[in-house]
Parts: sequence; C-alpha cells; structure tokens
Amino acid sequence: MIQETAMSKDDKEAQNEFTYKALFTKYRRVTFMGLFIAVIQQFCGLNAIMVFSNLIFVAGLSDPDNDSTPQILTTLVGAFNVIFTLLSLWVVPRFRQKTLLIFGMIMMGLTLLIYAILGYAVDSDTLGAKVMLLVWVFPFAVSVGALAFAIIAEILPDSGTSLAFFINWMSGFLVVQFFLPIANSIEFH
Repeated sequence: MIQETAMSKDDKEAQNEFTYKALFTKYRRVTFMGLFIAVIQQFCGLNAIMVFSNLIFVAGLSDPDNDSTPQILTTLVGAFNVIFTLLSLWVVPRFRQKTLLIFGMIMMGLTLLIYAILGYAVDSDTLGAKVMLLVWVFPFAVSVGALAFAIIAEILPDSGTSLAFFINWMSGFLVVQFFLPIANSIEFH
C-alpha cells in the first residue's frame, strides 16, 4: 500500500523538470493557455455581477428605495449560480470541454448583447434587460465556470497550476476593484 503511493525516483525527477523556468521556456504555450483560461474565467464578469448585483439591478429604477426588485434579482443570481453549477455536474461529462467552452462563450456574448440592446435601446429600467443577467449565469456555469479549474489542472503541472490559480485570484481582484470606476466613467445606468 505504501509502495503504491510513494513516488519512484524517476517520477520525482520528472516532476522536478517542471520548474517555473521550464513553464516559460519549454512549456510556454501550454502555460499561457492555462493562464489565459484563468484570466478569462474572471474577466467574464461573474464576480462583478455577484459583488455589484444590487447596484446593477437598482440602475434605472424610478424609486429604488421602495422597490424590492434588486434584492430579489440578486438572490436569484446567487440561486441560479448554485442551480446551474449543480446542473453542470450533469452537462460537463456528456460534452467535450472545447465544445462547452465555445458554446458558453458564444451564449454569454449573445445574452450580454441582448442585455445591452434591451438596456440601452429600449429602456434601462426594463426587467427584461435585468433578467438577461440571470440567463447569462447558465452558459457561464456550464462552461468556463465549471471547466476552468479542471482544464488548468489537466494541462499544467503543479507549479503551473499554482501560478494559474494565483493569476485567477488576481484577475478576480482586478475585476472587483475596477468594475465600479469603469462603470461610473461610462455613466452606467
């Protein structure tokens, strides 16, 4: 039993080959793909929606102090995220990862385009525009939300995985730090 779990000398030497230097020389293509996936997962915007959903949903309301719509929609975003993440446990094993990533990115783009059209062209306080953010959670949860960490762990060695996860956390930090200043500079409403 112990012999099965212990690494052989060859395994240890092979693992030592994956230094940070090797990540950016010999394995740079795979490393950059893993780092790109880590950044994209955060820059898709779920953290901004989760953190600032009340502000997003309050925008355009005629009487935000007496309207419970933002709180209800914020609760629904969290509930939808949990439900769709659990649904991804069924969806992910049935489709190829590449297919799910492409499907998810296209669907996220389409839902955000519809959100922008409804919010800008029709009226910024339409419930339909705000509901599109709830719909957006589904393609995120079954694609990049569910697959990013699995793909990173599959394609990178431990040192690369830890670097990608660090980049993922830093990207999330940047999204949360800069969403409000960017939204205010473009007069988000």
